[in-house]
Amino acid sequence: MNPAAHLWVTESNRKTQTLVAAAGTVVGLLLIIGSRSKGQWETETIAAFVLGLGLLVAGLGFLFFSPKQTVTVNSKTRRITIENKHRFGASSKQLRFDEIVDAYVDEVGDKEGGSISYHIVLRLKTGKTVSLFTGFFDGSYSESATEARRQRLLQYVNGTG
Repeated sequence: MNPAAHLWVTESNRKTQTLVAAAGTVVGLLLIIGSRSKGQWETETIAAFVLGLGLLVAGLGFLFFSPKQTVTVNSKTRRITIENKHRFGASSKQLRFDEIVDAYVDEVGDKEGGSISYHIVLRLKTGKTVSLFTGFFDGSYSESATEARRQRLLQYVNGTG
């Protein structure tokens, strides 16, 4: 038997995060430059400039502050550790299995033409919720893959995995 079978470690995809951030930054810059080259401040030009500025700020924010998230489920210690590391620091949070009441799949995005991503939300005894696997994880754009991840997590929590 695998000596690390009690561990399930999942990491966010840093390359995808960086590509999305870089794309947002480039598109933002192009919109800003394009709106400034027209010379006239009409409604469409102002909208393009504001959208470009928003994309530029969001893209740069993601480049510098978007964390790499590692979620470790440990059946021996009966804990879930969530580690967030970004360029300027790190944070860590631990949840005991006995704190967890339920887990469900939640979605982020726009059903009318946008891309939807899925993540697992834990409901704790305190009534609070904690989101797991948010951001750029493999399978986060597939509801069935996220549901399979939720089932696997519940097996660990319930002692059957």
